[in-house]
Amino acid sequence: MAITSFLSEVIALFFAITFKNNLLIYNLEMLINSIVILLYFKSCNSILYKGKAIHLLFISTIIIWVMSVISIKSFSAINTGFIIYEGILVIGLSLFSLDNLSTKRRNKFFKITTSSNFWVSTIFIFYWFLTFVQWALYESYPDGMKEFEYLELFLTISIILVNVCYALLFYKTPKLDNQ
Repeated sequence: MAITSFLSEVIALFFAITFKNNLLIYNLEMLINSIVILLYFKSCNSILYKGKAIHLLFISTIIIWVMSVISIKSFSAINTGFIIYEGILVIGLSLFSLDNLSTKRRNKFFKITTSSNFWVSTIFIFYWFLTFVQWALYESYPDGMKEFEYLELFLTISIILVNVCYALLFYKTPKLDNQ
C-alpha cells in the first residue's frame, strides 16, 4: 500500500503540474487502496479467506466506486461518498479481524499484542477515527476563521503519528510474529 500511495503521489504531482488537476489520480487511488486493503484482510483472516463474503466486498467496492464517480459527474471533484464507504469498510474489516483474533486465541495462551495483524487493524481504526474527527472539526469552522490553523496542525500531527505507528510496526513485525 505504501508503494501505491507513493506512486500515486508522484503521478498526481505530474498531473497537477501538467494538467492543473490531479483528482483523477486520487479518485483511482481510492479504488486501488480499497482493493489492496481487501486483499490484506483476505490474506490475514481465515474466515474471509475461505468464505465468499470477501468476493462480494470486492464486487460491491467496484460497483460503489463506479456509482460514486458517475454521481460526481467528473474526475475534477473529490469522491467523498466513496471515502466514507472506504472508511466504514476498513473500520468494519478491522473490527472483524480483531474479533477473529480474540476468539481464535481464546482457548490458548496468546498475547494478542504480539500479533502484527492486531496492530495493523488498530492503526487502521485509529487512522479512520482521526479522519472522521478531522472532517467533523472542519465542518464546525466557518470559512475564513483563524482557528482553522489548529485544524491543519491537528491533521499534520495525526498524519505524522499514524506514519510513525506504521514505521514502528514495520520495524517490529519480525520480532512480533516470532514471539
